[in-house]
Amino acid sequence: MKRWFMFSLLVLSLSLAFAKSSSQPNPVATDRHTSLDEQWGPDQFGYLAKDNNETGGPVYSWIDITGIGTEVTGLTDDNVSAVFPIGWSFRYYWYDVSQFFVGSNGYIKFSTTGQLAQPIPQLPNATAPNDIVAPYAADWYFGGTDPSECYYWSNGEDTLIVSWVNVTAWAQGGNLGDHDFQLILSGADSSITFQYGASTLNDVSNNNISVGIENSTGTLGISNFYSDTGLPADYPPNNSAIKFYYPDVITFQVHDLAMAGVQNSLSQGIFLTTGSTLSGWLATRNSGNQNETAYTSNYSVRQVNNTVITQSTYTGGAINAGAEQEATFPDIWTPASDGVYRLVGTVTLTGDMNAGNNTVRTELHAVTLPGELAYDDGTSERTWSWAGGEGGMAMEFEPPVYPCEVINARAYVAETGGAFELQILDDDGVGGSPGTVIWSAPFANAAPNAWATATVPEGDVIIENGTFYVAWYTTGGAATTFGVDTTSAQGISRRSWEAAGGWAENRLLNEADVMVRATIRSPGQTNNPPEITAATPEPDELDTVIFNTTINFAVIAEDPDGQTLEYEWFHNGNSVGTNSATYNHRFITLNQNTIKCRVCDFEFCDSVQWSPWVRLASALGDQPGFLPQDYAVEAFPNPFNPQTTIDFALPERADARLVIHNLAGQEVAILHNGMTEAGMYRVDFNGADLASGTYFAVLSTPKAERITKLLLLK
Repeated sequence: MKRWFMFSLLVLSLSLAFAKSSSQPNPVATDRHTSLDEQWGPDQFGYLAKDNNETGGPVYSWIDITGIGTEVTGLTDDNVSAVFPIGWSFRYYWYDVSQFFVGSNGYIKFSTTGQLAQPIPQLPNATAPNDIVAPYAADWYFGGTDPSECYYWSNGEDTLIVSWVNVTAWAQGGNLGDHDFQLILSGADSSITFQYGASTLNDVSNNNISVGIENSTGTLGISNFYSDTGLPADYPPNNSAIKFYYPDVITFQVHDLAMAGVQNSLSQGIFLTTGSTLSGWLATRNSGNQNETAYTSNYSVRQVNNTVITQSTYTGGAINAGAEQEATFPDIWTPASDGVYRLVGTVTLTGDMNAGNNTVRTELHAVTLPGELAYDDGTSERTWSWAGGEGGMAMEFEPPVYPCEVINARAYVAETGGAFELQILDDDGVGGSPGTVIWSAPFANAAPNAWATATVPEGDVIIENGTFYVAWYTTGGAATTFGVDTTSAQGISRRSWEAAGGWAENRLLNEADVMVRATIRSPGQTNNPPEITAATPEPDELDTVIFNTTINFAVIAEDPDGQTLEYEWFHNGNSVGTNSATYNHRFITLNQNTIKCRVCDFEFCDSVQWSPWVRLASALGDQPGFLPQDYAVEAFPNPFNPQTTIDFALPERADARLVIHNLAGQEVAILHNGMTEAGMYRVDFNGADLASGTYFAVLSTPKAERITKLLLLK
């Protein structure tokens, strides 16, 4: 449900507008545009905007990309799309941008944090999100039966177009209007153009609109149209255009150093064999337009919780605008055990104007071979499929040693939808992308919510150098759905790819890891199974457990190869916990229970099981004041002849009825009936007058019913 916000805005004189056609630079926004045939700005950086009625302004000419562009799917009410490539490096303010996100509320952004939602602020605004280009930011609605659509198209060289088509405005009781607007980024002159097609005016929610641009910190920008008063607003006219002109001469001074790469130029995740020594690397870029004389950079190795394991500082000298400098940290750390770690690079410059690009982190996985290469954390927060045609997703793996042998590959299947292939691909595609399929395995109908695993025959896939890819790939319209991990604690590897007619970097590159994995070893290396060497309590000593008692279980396991082991616990066959050598269980299920722990490396497993009987009777004798936390009923002995004792538990005061039924559902005895205080109770039942066979003791209250089966043997 949409929430309405009633608010007022105190406008400070320092935050107000530029004068029209002002020759004096100003770092903040103009007032909303009150009529056509005028210009906005320049802002302090030098951007100037004109409409199509201004001398030297743009010519309105709508460009229809619905037939050639890519539809931006997944837009809903108040959300942001996945990241898309611009196709080249677009110069925006004093820095270059190469990717963008689409906001359903009528804007794009170049940075990752935040989204615009009602109340839409005036631009520029220092509150996230920043790096906004907003042709028409308002409370638009995507979803349901609404016709709202968004498309983008890039020629990959110098033109990007994003169009919002047939867009409706959210309104309580029914959405309104029909709006067409688009933006165009031009690499030829670094200009930005907004165009407005046919639109139904005066129907935007609360008349809250914002049109304009802002930089990465939200301190520079131009506001073309803005209203938040709830009163009738000035809207961009139909069949009009606004163009933002990049300054010919830049006088604005920008001091900005950025972390350009940690461990590799793209800050992609890496693997290191446990016991091997890590040498660190980072690169610093001068993203401002001023030469700098000195700075410092820091390289640190951290636990996933950000605790610093070790670190080192580099003192940099002069660095010119646009230049990069590298720093190395030889033999900085050796992992003693398998695990996931963070490599963090940070640059510090006195007077830095953009702290948002000062820190970058890369994930590192220490592994023992044979071992599994995995960037996901094992949990799928998002799913992906290609419907109606062929397509796939892949992860790139750079092995920690050469040569290495791939011995299995697997992908996490969320929903079964038909046939697919697991593939291993070489990196001989364009620019090192997925190329030749060097091995594959077909799957017809893999189990859902489980890993589909294929064993690679010995010697079939040997990696001598470079990287390799593991992919799932569907054909013939199959729509099997696969898992995608978006919440890995260590971060995102930036090594995911997608194929929809050809392989390209994944649109989720900076926000998700595809759930595919590979297991590798040194050629000819053997893998020995793990062993559980101790278990607490001893399985053969845990015969009986009192109802509602908590037992602490623990195992000690060893792996002859020193690999990291995975633990999974089960209660009565259902998975109840993972990745811990201990498990606490409260027994509220009567009769025989099973607790099982399974310990696995990537290939083999060992397990231990406890099978205690859960009884109410012991609780009556040992804890007279015992107050149960659940309803329960139990009989002992069972089978019986001709008498048995029946215990029942009430966690709260209730109108309770305990009745014996035969197989036909008929009542053959009433053992208890009436209002009863919370507690444990015992009654005797004599079946001397009944025939041998199966009966049921049924405990009924207004809130719950419990049943136990009785077997009378004569």
